[in-house]
Amino acid sequence: MTLKDHQPTPCSSGEEGERFSFTVYQNQVLTLISTWSAVSDRQTDTQTDTQTDRQTDRRGESLGRQLNYCHGYFSVLAVVLKTSNESPSTDEFNKVELSCLIESISTTNPRIEWKKITNNKPSYVYFDKKISGDLENRAVIREPATLVITNATRSDTAKYRCEVTAATDAKSFDEIVINLVVRVKPVVPKCSVPKSVPFGKSAELSCVEEEGFPKSHYQWFKNSEEIPDDPKTSLKFFNSSYTLNTGTGTLVSMGVHVFGQGHTRGP
Repeated sequence: MTLKDHQPTPCSSGEEGERFSFTVYQNQVLTLISTWSAVSDRQTDTQTDTQTDRQTDRRGESLGRQLNYCHGYFSVLAVVLKTSNESPSTDEFNKVELSCLIESISTTNPRIEWKKITNNKPSYVYFDKKISGDLENRAVIREPATLVITNATRSDTAKYRCEVTAATDAKSFDEIVINLVVRVKPVVPKCSVPKSVPFGKSAELSCVEEEGFPKSHYQWFKNSEEIPDDPKTSLKFFNSSYTLNTGTGTLVSMGVHVFGQGHTRGP
Protein backbone atom coordinates (compact mmCIF):
# COMPACT_ATOMS: atom_id res chain seq x y z
CA MET A 1 0.00 0.00 0.00
CA THR A 2 1.44 3.34 -1.05
CA LEU A 3 0.52 6.82 0.06
CA LYS A 4 -1.94 6.99 -2.83
CA ASP A 5 -3.85 4.06 -1.39
CA HIS A 6 -4.59 5.69 1.92
CA GLN A 7 -8.22 6.57 1.33
CA PRO A 8 -10.37 4.88 4.01
CA THR A 9 -12.50 2.05 2.61
CA PRO A 10 -15.38 0.29 4.33
CA CYS A 11 -14.87 -3.27 5.56
CA SER A 12 -16.82 -6.08 3.96
CA SER A 13 -17.93 -9.10 5.93
CA GLY A 14 -15.92 -12.22 5.32
CA GLU A 15 -12.78 -10.39 4.18
CA GLU A 16 -9.52 -11.76 5.50
CA GLY A 17 -6.32 -9.92 6.17
CA GLU A 18 -3.08 -10.44 4.34
CA ARG A 19 0.40 -8.98 4.27
CA PHE A 20 0.47 -5.21 4.01
CA SER A 21 2.66 -2.16 4.35
CA PHE A 22 1.79 1.46 4.99
CA THR A 23 3.45 4.85 5.18
CA VAL A 24 2.98 7.20 8.10
CA TYR A 25 4.14 10.70 8.93
CA GLN A 26 5.29 11.53 12.46
CA ASN A 27 7.37 14.59 13.38
CA GLN A 28 8.08 15.16 9.69
CA VAL A 29 9.78 11.74 9.43
CA LEU A 30 8.52 9.30 6.85
CA THR A 31 8.41 5.78 8.29
CA LEU A 32 7.63 2.58 6.50
CA ILE A 33 6.08 -0.18 8.63
CA SER A 34 5.36 -3.71 7.48
CA THR A 35 3.61 -6.41 9.36
CA TRP A 36 1.54 -9.51 9.01
CA SER A 37 -2.17 -9.87 9.60
CA ALA A 38 -3.87 -13.16 10.22
CA VAL A 39 -3.88 -15.71 7.39
CA SER A 40 -7.18 -16.76 5.90
CA ASP A 41 -7.26 -20.20 7.53
CA ARG A 42 -6.43 -19.12 11.10
CA GLN A 43 -8.12 -21.20 13.78
CA THR A 44 -8.35 -18.62 16.56
CA ASP A 45 -11.62 -17.63 18.28
CA THR A 46 -13.31 -14.24 18.35
CA GLN A 47 -11.81 -13.28 21.71
CA THR A 48 -8.24 -13.75 20.40
CA ASP A 49 -9.04 -11.64 17.33
CA THR A 50 -10.45 -8.86 19.51
CA GLN A 51 -7.37 -8.86 21.75
CA THR A 52 -5.11 -8.69 18.71
CA ASP A 53 -7.04 -5.71 17.33
CA ARG A 54 -6.89 -3.91 20.69
CA GLN A 55 -3.15 -4.49 20.93
CA THR A 56 -2.76 -3.04 17.45
CA ASP A 57 -4.88 -0.02 18.37
CA ARG A 58 -2.85 0.60 21.55
CA ARG A 59 0.38 0.37 19.60
CA GLY A 60 -0.87 2.94 17.09
CA GLU A 61 -2.06 5.28 19.84
CA SER A 62 1.25 5.08 21.68
CA LEU A 63 3.05 6.19 18.51
CA GLY A 64 0.66 9.09 18.09
CA ARG A 65 -0.30 8.14 14.54
CA GLN A 66 -3.67 8.78 12.94
CA LEU A 67 -4.62 5.54 11.20
CA ASN A 68 -7.70 3.75 9.92
CA TYR A 69 -7.72 -0.01 10.51
CA CYS A 70 -9.81 -2.42 8.45
CA HIS A 71 -9.15 -6.19 8.32
CA GLY A 72 -5.40 -5.83 8.52
CA TYR A 73 -5.12 -2.64 6.45
CA PHE A 74 -4.13 0.79 7.72
CA SER A 75 -4.63 4.09 5.89
CA VAL A 76 -2.87 7.33 6.80
CA LEU A 77 -4.90 10.54 7.06
CA ALA A 78 -2.78 12.78 4.84
CA VAL A 79 -3.40 15.52 2.31
CA VAL A 80 -1.93 14.50 -1.05
CA LEU A 81 -2.05 16.62 -4.22
CA LYS A 82 -1.45 15.78 -7.87
CA THR A 83 -1.85 17.55 -11.20
CA SER A 84 -2.86 16.41 -14.64
CA ASN A 85 -0.46 18.85 -16.31
CA GLU A 86 2.67 20.37 -14.74
CA SER A 87 3.44 22.59 -17.76
CA PRO A 88 0.26 23.90 -19.38
CA SER A 89 0.39 26.39 -22.27
CA THR A 90 -2.13 28.44 -24.20
CA ASP A 91 -2.38 31.25 -26.72
CA GLU A 92 -2.88 34.76 -25.42
CA PHE A 93 -6.50 35.67 -24.59
CA ASN A 94 -7.54 32.01 -24.37
CA LYS A 95 -8.64 30.03 -21.34
CA VAL A 96 -6.17 27.78 -19.51
CA GLU A 97 -6.50 25.37 -16.59
CA LEU A 98 -3.97 24.97 -13.80
CA SER A 99 -4.83 21.55 -12.45
CA CYS A 100 -4.58 20.97 -8.68
CA LEU A 101 -6.31 17.75 -7.64
CA ILE A 102 -6.72 16.61 -4.05
CA GLU A 103 -6.01 12.89 -4.19
CA SER A 104 -6.27 12.19 -0.46
CA ILE A 105 -7.62 14.21 2.48
CA SER A 106 -9.76 13.81 5.61
CA THR A 107 -10.22 17.44 6.68
CA THR A 108 -13.65 18.62 5.56
CA ASN A 109 -12.78 22.28 5.01
CA PRO A 110 -9.10 22.60 3.99
CA ARG A 111 -7.43 25.95 3.35
CA ILE A 112 -6.62 26.38 -0.33
CA GLU A 113 -4.26 29.04 -1.66
CA TRP A 114 -2.65 29.85 -5.01
CA LYS A 115 0.49 31.94 -5.41
CA LYS A 116 2.15 33.35 -8.51
CA ILE A 117 5.95 33.20 -8.43
CA THR A 118 7.90 35.78 -10.41
CA ASN A 119 11.60 36.43 -9.87
CA ASN A 120 11.43 33.91 -7.00
CA LYS A 121 8.91 36.12 -5.18
CA PRO A 122 5.44 34.68 -4.45
CA SER A 123 2.27 36.77 -4.47
CA TYR A 124 -1.30 35.68 -3.79
CA VAL A 125 -3.70 35.14 -6.67
CA TYR A 126 -6.19 33.13 -4.59
CA PHE A 127 -6.54 33.71 -0.86
CA ASP A 128 -9.38 33.46 1.66
CA LYS A 129 -11.61 31.98 -1.06
CA LYS A 130 -11.17 35.02 -3.32
CA ILE A 131 -9.30 35.59 -6.58
CA SER A 132 -6.86 38.46 -6.08
CA GLY A 133 -3.77 40.16 -7.44
CA ASP A 134 -2.90 39.75 -11.13
CA LEU A 135 -5.82 37.37 -11.78
CA GLU A 136 -8.64 39.40 -10.21
CA ASN A 137 -11.75 39.23 -12.45
CA ARG A 138 -9.96 36.89 -14.84
CA ALA A 139 -9.97 33.56 -13.03
CA VAL A 140 -12.18 31.16 -11.09
CA ILE A 141 -11.62 28.16 -8.82
CA ARG A 142 -13.08 24.89 -10.03
CA GLU A 143 -13.74 22.76 -6.99
CA PRO A 144 -11.94 21.70 -5.11
CA ALA A 145 -8.65 23.45 -6.00
CA THR A 146 -8.09 23.82 -9.76
CA LEU A 147 -7.38 27.38 -10.97
CA VAL A 148 -8.93 28.36 -14.33
CA ILE A 149 -7.70 31.55 -16.01
CA THR A 150 -10.47 32.66 -18.36
CA ASN A 151 -8.49 35.26 -20.33
CA ALA A 152 -4.77 34.60 -20.23
CA THR A 153 -2.35 37.41 -21.04
CA ARG A 154 1.38 37.43 -21.70
CA SER A 155 2.02 38.68 -18.18
CA ASP A 156 0.51 35.45 -16.80
CA THR A 157 3.53 33.44 -17.92
CA ALA A 158 5.05 32.33 -14.61
CA LYS A 159 5.19 29.56 -12.04
CA TYR A 160 2.12 29.03 -9.86
CA ARG A 161 1.97 27.14 -6.58
CA CYS A 162 -1.14 25.40 -5.28
CA GLU A 163 -1.05 24.97 -1.48
CA VAL A 164 -3.53 22.95 0.60
CA THR A 165 -3.53 22.89 4.39
CA ALA A 166 -5.60 20.23 6.15
CA ALA A 167 -5.56 20.95 9.87
CA THR A 168 -6.87 17.58 11.09
CA ASP A 169 -4.72 15.35 8.87
CA ALA A 170 -1.54 13.74 10.17
CA LYS A 171 0.30 15.15 7.15
CA SER A 172 -1.42 18.50 7.08
CA PHE A 173 0.22 20.30 4.11
CA ASP A 174 1.02 19.64 0.47
CA GLU A 175 1.82 21.78 -2.56
CA ILE A 176 2.26 21.52 -6.33
CA VAL A 177 4.09 23.92 -8.67
CA ILE A 178 2.67 24.57 -12.15
CA ASN A 179 4.73 26.21 -14.91
CA LEU A 180 2.43 28.21 -17.22
CA VAL A 181 3.46 29.54 -20.64
CA VAL A 182 1.19 31.94 -22.53
CA ARG A 183 2.13 32.03 -26.20
CA VAL A 184 2.05 35.39 -27.98
CA LYS A 185 1.80 35.60 -31.78
CA PRO A 186 4.67 37.43 -33.47
CA VAL A 187 4.01 40.61 -35.44
CA VAL A 188 5.38 41.45 -38.89
CA PRO A 189 9.15 41.83 -38.44
CA LYS A 190 11.10 44.91 -39.32
CA CYS A 191 13.70 44.04 -41.95
CA SER A 192 16.87 45.80 -42.97
CA VAL A 193 18.34 45.03 -46.40
CA PRO A 194 21.15 47.07 -48.05
CA LYS A 195 20.12 48.68 -51.34
CA SER A 196 23.41 47.76 -52.99
CA VAL A 197 26.62 45.91 -52.15
CA PRO A 198 29.88 45.99 -54.11
CA PHE A 199 30.60 42.68 -55.78
CA GLY A 200 32.64 40.36 -53.54
CA LYS A 201 31.91 42.35 -50.39
CA SER A 202 29.95 41.01 -47.43
CA ALA A 203 26.38 42.04 -46.86
CA GLU A 204 24.18 41.83 -43.78
CA LEU A 205 20.43 41.38 -43.83
CA SER A 206 18.37 41.42 -40.67
CA CYS A 207 14.78 40.88 -39.55
CA VAL A 208 13.50 41.32 -36.01
CA GLU A 209 10.26 41.47 -34.05
CA GLU A 210 9.89 41.70 -30.27
CA GLU A 211 6.27 40.74 -29.58
CA GLY A 212 6.31 36.98 -30.00
CA PHE A 213 6.66 34.63 -27.06
CA PRO A 214 8.37 32.23 -26.86
CA LYS A 215 11.03 34.11 -28.78
CA SER A 216 10.60 34.01 -32.54
CA HIS A 217 12.82 32.00 -34.88
CA TYR A 218 13.55 33.29 -38.37
CA GLN A 219 13.82 31.83 -41.86
CA TRP A 220 15.19 33.43 -45.00
CA PHE A 221 14.09 32.63 -48.55
CA LYS A 222 15.52 33.27 -52.00
CA ASN A 223 12.97 33.12 -54.82
CA SER A 224 10.54 31.39 -52.42
CA GLU A 225 13.11 28.71 -51.59
CA GLU A 226 14.30 28.50 -48.01
CA ILE A 227 17.96 29.30 -47.44
CA PRO A 228 19.35 26.50 -45.23
CA ASP A 229 21.17 27.18 -41.98
CA ASP A 230 24.23 25.43 -43.39
CA PRO A 231 24.95 25.96 -47.11
CA LYS A 232 26.79 22.63 -47.29
CA THR A 233 23.50 20.79 -46.78
CA SER A 234 22.04 22.05 -50.10
CA LEU A 235 23.29 21.55 -53.65
CA LYS A 236 21.96 24.95 -54.68
CA PHE A 237 23.78 26.78 -51.91
CA PHE A 238 26.78 24.48 -51.59
CA ASN A 239 29.24 27.00 -53.02
CA SER A 240 27.79 29.94 -51.08
CA SER A 241 29.50 31.43 -48.06
CA TYR A 242 27.20 32.92 -45.44
CA THR A 243 26.10 32.67 -41.84
CA LEU A 244 22.47 32.55 -40.76
CA ASN A 245 21.28 33.06 -37.21
CA THR A 246 17.71 31.80 -36.83
CA GLY A 247 17.51 33.24 -33.31
CA THR A 248 18.35 36.84 -34.21
CA GLY A 249 17.14 36.88 -37.83
CA THR A 250 20.53 37.95 -39.19
CA LEU A 251 21.88 36.72 -42.52
CA VAL A 252 25.45 37.68 -43.41
CA SER A 253 26.88 36.81 -46.82
CA MET A 254 30.60 36.72 -47.49
CA GLY A 255 29.89 37.20 -51.19
CA VAL A 256 26.88 38.83 -52.80
CA HIS A 257 26.32 35.92 -55.21
CA VAL A 258 24.12 34.25 -52.62
CA PHE A 259 21.72 37.22 -53.01
CA GLY A 260 22.93 38.63 -56.30
CA GLN A 261 20.16 37.28 -58.51
CA GLY A 262 16.55 36.94 -57.59
CA HIS A 263 14.51 38.18 -54.67
CA THR A 264 15.52 37.55 -51.06
CA ARG A 265 13.02 37.95 -48.21
CA GLY A 266 12.76 37.29 -44.53
CA PRO A 267 10.14 35.31 -42.59
